[in-house]
Amino acid sequence: MPISITEIQPSSANTPLFETAHTRAGVQPKGQPPLYEPEVTVMAILHAAEHPVRTLVAGGGGRLLIAMKALAPRFADWYLRRMAFSGQCTTIPKSTEAPSNLYEPVPGTSRIHGDGGGPASRYSVYTKVATSHYLRPALNTVLAGAALLALRSVLRKCPARRRSERRN
Repeated sequence: MPISITEIQPSSANTPLFETAHTRAGVQPKGQPPLYEPEVTVMAILHAAEHPVRTLVAGGGGRLLIAMKALAPRFADWYLRRMAFSGQCTTIPKSTEAPSNLYEPVPGTSRIHGDGGGPASRYSVYTKVATSHYLRPALNTVLAGAALLALRSVLRKCPARRRSERRN
Protein backbone atom coordinates (compact mmCIF):
# COMPACT_ATOMS: atom_id res chain seq x y z
CA MET A 1 0.00 0.00 0.00
CA PRO A 2 1.51 3.39 -0.99
CA ILE A 3 2.02 6.05 1.64
CA SER A 4 1.42 9.74 1.03
CA ILE A 5 1.90 12.76 3.24
CA THR A 6 -0.36 15.78 3.01
CA GLU A 7 0.16 19.04 4.83
CA ILE A 8 -3.26 20.24 6.00
CA GLN A 9 -3.27 23.98 6.69
CA PRO A 10 -6.43 24.72 8.68
CA SER A 11 -7.92 28.16 9.06
CA SER A 12 -9.12 29.13 12.54
CA ALA A 13 -11.51 26.47 13.79
CA ASN A 14 -14.26 26.76 16.37
CA THR A 15 -12.84 24.26 18.87
CA PRO A 16 -12.37 24.43 22.66
CA LEU A 17 -8.66 25.13 22.06
CA PHE A 18 -9.09 28.84 22.73
CA GLU A 19 -11.15 28.31 25.87
CA THR A 20 -8.48 26.07 27.43
CA ALA A 21 -5.36 27.79 26.05
CA HIS A 22 -2.89 29.28 28.50
CA THR A 23 -2.80 33.06 28.12
CA ARG A 24 -1.01 36.04 29.61
CA ALA A 25 -3.13 38.59 27.76
CA GLY A 26 -5.66 38.86 30.59
CA VAL A 27 -8.53 37.87 28.32
CA GLN A 28 -9.66 34.62 26.73
CA PRO A 29 -8.21 34.20 23.22
CA LYS A 30 -10.26 33.40 20.13
CA GLY A 31 -9.53 32.27 16.60
CA GLN A 32 -8.58 34.85 13.99
CA PRO A 33 -11.66 35.53 11.82
CA PRO A 34 -13.06 34.06 9.68
CA LEU A 35 -13.81 31.13 11.96
CA TYR A 36 -14.85 27.72 10.57
CA GLU A 37 -16.54 24.78 12.24
CA PRO A 38 -14.17 21.79 12.73
CA GLU A 39 -16.04 19.82 10.06
CA VAL A 40 -14.48 21.99 7.34
CA THR A 41 -11.02 20.75 8.37
CA VAL A 42 -12.31 17.19 8.80
CA MET A 43 -13.62 17.17 5.21
CA ALA A 44 -10.23 18.38 3.95
CA ILE A 45 -8.47 15.62 5.90
CA LEU A 46 -10.85 12.97 4.54
CA HIS A 47 -10.31 14.22 1.01
CA ALA A 48 -6.52 14.08 1.46
CA ALA A 49 -6.76 10.51 2.81
CA GLU A 50 -8.70 9.37 -0.27
CA HIS A 51 -7.01 11.60 -2.88
CA PRO A 52 -3.35 12.26 -2.04
CA VAL A 53 -2.25 15.86 -2.51
CA ARG A 54 0.85 17.60 -1.24
CA THR A 55 -0.83 20.53 0.55
CA LEU A 56 -4.45 21.36 1.27
CA VAL A 57 -5.78 24.51 2.94
CA ALA A 58 -9.02 24.11 4.89
CA GLY A 59 -11.02 27.32 4.75
CA GLY A 60 -10.89 30.26 2.39
CA GLY A 61 -9.63 32.61 5.10
CA GLY A 62 -6.41 30.65 5.41
CA ARG A 63 -5.97 30.50 1.64
CA LEU A 64 -6.51 34.25 1.38
CA LEU A 65 -3.81 34.90 3.98
CA ILE A 66 -1.37 32.58 2.17
CA ALA A 67 -2.08 34.33 -1.14
CA MET A 68 -1.71 37.75 0.49
CA LYS A 69 1.70 36.78 1.91
CA ALA A 70 2.83 35.53 -1.52
CA LEU A 71 1.51 38.46 -3.59
CA ALA A 72 1.97 41.37 -1.18
CA PRO A 73 4.27 40.35 1.67
CA ARG A 74 4.73 43.85 3.08
CA PHE A 75 0.97 44.44 3.14
CA ALA A 76 0.46 41.04 4.79
CA ASP A 77 3.04 41.90 7.46
CA TRP A 78 1.41 45.29 8.06
CA TYR A 79 -2.05 43.70 8.29
CA LEU A 80 -0.88 41.02 10.71
CA ARG A 81 0.95 43.57 12.89
CA ARG A 82 -2.21 45.68 13.13
CA MET A 83 -4.88 42.98 13.36
CA ALA A 84 -3.47 39.63 14.46
CA PHE A 85 -3.19 40.25 18.20
CA SER A 86 -6.37 42.29 18.61
CA GLY A 87 -8.27 39.91 16.32
CA GLN A 88 -7.49 37.03 18.67
CA CYS A 89 -8.67 38.69 21.90
CA THR A 90 -12.15 38.56 23.39
CA THR A 91 -13.52 40.78 26.13
CA ILE A 92 -13.92 37.78 28.46
CA PRO A 93 -11.50 38.15 31.38
CA LYS A 94 -9.13 35.22 31.96
CA SER A 95 -6.36 35.19 34.55
CA THR A 96 -2.96 33.65 34.01
CA GLU A 97 -3.84 31.21 36.82
CA ALA A 98 -6.97 29.88 35.05
CA PRO A 99 -6.91 26.14 34.20
CA SER A 100 -5.22 25.57 30.85
CA ASN A 101 -4.16 22.68 28.66
CA LEU A 102 -0.52 23.79 28.56
CA TYR A 103 0.76 20.82 30.60
CA GLU A 104 -2.25 18.49 30.81
CA PRO A 105 -5.83 18.29 29.53
CA VAL A 106 -8.41 20.38 31.35
CA PRO A 107 -11.09 18.04 32.79
CA GLY A 108 -14.48 18.28 31.11
CA THR A 109 -13.25 19.78 27.82
CA SER A 110 -13.49 16.76 25.56
CA ARG A 111 -16.07 18.29 23.22
CA ILE A 112 -15.44 19.08 19.55
CA HIS A 113 -17.08 22.49 19.13
CA GLY A 114 -16.06 25.55 21.10
CA ASP A 115 -17.85 28.73 22.08
CA GLY A 116 -15.75 30.41 19.42
CA GLY A 117 -16.00 34.04 20.36
CA GLY A 118 -18.07 34.72 17.23
CA PRO A 119 -20.01 33.08 14.42
CA ALA A 120 -18.35 30.14 12.67
CA SER A 121 -19.05 29.04 9.13
CA ARG A 122 -20.14 25.45 8.55
CA TYR A 123 -19.06 25.64 4.91
CA SER A 124 -16.08 26.88 2.92
CA VAL A 125 -16.55 27.55 -0.79
CA TYR A 126 -12.78 27.48 -1.26
CA THR A 127 -12.41 24.05 0.40
CA LYS A 128 -15.35 22.71 -1.60
CA VAL A 129 -13.74 23.82 -4.86
CA ALA A 130 -10.26 22.63 -3.83
CA THR A 131 -11.56 19.14 -2.98
CA SER A 132 -14.01 18.73 -5.86
CA HIS A 133 -13.13 16.61 -8.87
CA TYR A 134 -15.53 18.65 -11.01
CA LEU A 135 -15.31 22.20 -9.69
CA ARG A 136 -11.51 22.46 -9.42
CA PRO A 137 -10.82 21.62 -13.10
CA ALA A 138 -13.64 23.95 -14.16
CA LEU A 139 -12.23 26.76 -12.06
CA ASN A 140 -8.71 26.11 -13.39
CA THR A 141 -10.08 26.27 -16.93
CA VAL A 142 -11.82 29.58 -16.24
CA LEU A 143 -8.66 31.02 -14.62
CA ALA A 144 -6.49 29.83 -17.52
CA GLY A 145 -8.94 31.38 -19.99
CA ALA A 146 -8.89 34.67 -18.11
CA ALA A 147 -5.08 34.63 -18.07
CA LEU A 148 -4.99 34.00 -21.83
CA LEU A 149 -7.43 36.85 -22.47
CA ALA A 150 -5.33 39.18 -20.35
CA LEU A 151 -2.16 38.10 -22.19
CA ARG A 152 -3.89 38.57 -25.54
CA SER A 153 -4.93 42.12 -24.68
CA VAL A 154 -1.39 42.97 -23.60
CA LEU A 155 0.11 41.47 -26.76
CA ARG A 156 -2.36 43.34 -28.97
CA LYS A 157 -1.11 46.63 -27.56
CA CYS A 158 2.56 45.80 -28.19
CA PRO A 159 2.47 45.47 -32.03
CA ALA A 160 0.61 48.78 -32.33
CA ARG A 161 3.40 50.52 -30.46
CA ARG A 162 6.06 48.89 -32.62
CA ARG A 163 4.33 49.99 -35.86
CA SER A 164 4.09 53.58 -34.67
CA GLU A 165 7.76 53.55 -33.67
CA ARG A 166 8.80 52.27 -37.15
CA ARG A 167 6.94 55.13 -38.89
CA ASN A 168 8.93 57.79 -37.02
